[in-house]
Amino acid sequence: MTSNDISESTQRLREKIRVFQAAERNSRREDDTDSMRLGLGEISQLIEELENLTEKDVTGLASRIKRKKHASYDDMFRLSHAFLQSVENIATFVKIPGALNVIVKELTGSDAKSQVIACETLCNLSLGDSVPCEKIATAAGSYLITHLDSSELRLKRTSLWVLTNILATDGKGISTLLSQEIASKLVHLYLECKYPELEDDILLAIDILLEKDANVIDANDQSKLYDSLRTKQPHKGLHLNVLFMILFRANSVSLETENFERTSELVEIAINTLNAAEHLNSQDNILKVLYSIRILGNLFAKCPDCFVAVEKLCPSLSSLVNKVLSWNNKTINKELLWLVKNTISCQTALNRPGNVLKELQVSRLTIF
Repeated sequence: MTSNDISESTQRLREKIRVFQAAERNSRREDDTDSMRLGLGEISQLIEELENLTEKDVTGLASRIKRKKHASYDDMFRLSHAFLQSVENIATFVKIPGALNVIVKELTGSDAKSQVIACETLCNLSLGDSVPCEKIATAAGSYLITHLDSSELRLKRTSLWVLTNILATDGKGISTLLSQEIASKLVHLYLECKYPELEDDILLAIDILLEKDANVIDANDQSKLYDSLRTKQPHKGLHLNVLFMILFRANSVSLETENFERTSELVEIAINTLNAAEHLNSQDNILKVLYSIRILGNLFAKCPDCFVAVEKLCPSLSSLVNKVLSWNNKTINKELLWLVKNTISCQTALNRPGNVLKELQVSRLTIF
C-alpha cells in the first residue's frame, strides 16, 4: 500500500504506533525487572539482533510457532520488531499458513500478558498492505472488537489501533469488520470513553469510516455522535472533520429540523475556532481552520438565517477573512472564496448592507 492509499491522519497514527513501540523497547532495555520485558532477560545483549531481523528469521520464527502451536513472549516480541522493520518481513509471515492463527490463539488465551503481546504483534503486522489486514480481520476481527471493552488500557488501545489500520485499507478487511458491527461499536466506545487519551484515536477510526461512506454509521448513532461533538465544543481538526461529515455528507442530521439555537452553536464553534487561530504551523491547525470555514460555508448555503448568529459573534467577518487570507494557504483561500460567495448571498437574502468581497485586503494573485 502506498502513501497515497492512506490518509495523512492514518499515516500519523501509524507513526504514533512506531514511536510507541520504540519507547516500549527503550523502557525494556533500561529495566530488567519490568513486568513487560517479555522474558528476554538482559535485552541489551540482543539489541543488534532484534534490529536486524530478516525474512529468513521471520520464516524460522513462523515455522517454529506453527510447529509448537504456541508463541512464547520471546517469539512474539521478535516477530513484532521484525514487522516494524520492513514490509517484506510482514509479507513473508502472512504467506506461511497457520502462523497467524497461532498469534490469534495467544490473543484469545487466558494469559493476560500474552494477550497484550499478541495484540501488539498483530498491530505491527497490520502496518503492511491490505493482504495482512484482510487476514487479521478474518482471523481476529471479532476478538479485537471484544477487546475494545477490556479493562486493560494497553490491550484496549492496541486493539483499537489494529482495527484502525484495517479500516484504513481498501481491501475486504473493512467489509469483514462492518459485518461484525465495528461502526456501532466505535460510536458507543467514544460516547462512553473514560480515557481522554483514547478519544482522538477512536474518533480517527470513526473519521476513516465516514470518509469511505458517510452513511456507514446508522442514523441513530450518528445523531448521538453529532450531539456529543457539538456539546463538547470541538477544538481539534479531527473533531470538526467528523462533525462536518455527519452534518453535510450523511443523511442522519437535517439542518431543516435543527432549531436556531442548536445551529447557532455550530456557528459559534466555527467562529471561535477561527478567532483563536493564530497561524497554520501544524496539520491540526490547518484542519481546524479548513473545517471551520467549510462548516460556515455549508451553513450559509443551506440555512441563510445562520448569518444572524455570525453578526452577533463576529461583527466584522471581513477582518476575520482577511486574517486567514494573510496566511496565504491556497487550499484554505479557495474555501474562503466559497464562504465569501455564500456570505454575500446571505447578506442579500437578509437585506444586510455591505459587501464582504469589497473589504478583502488581498490581491487576486495571493488568493490563487
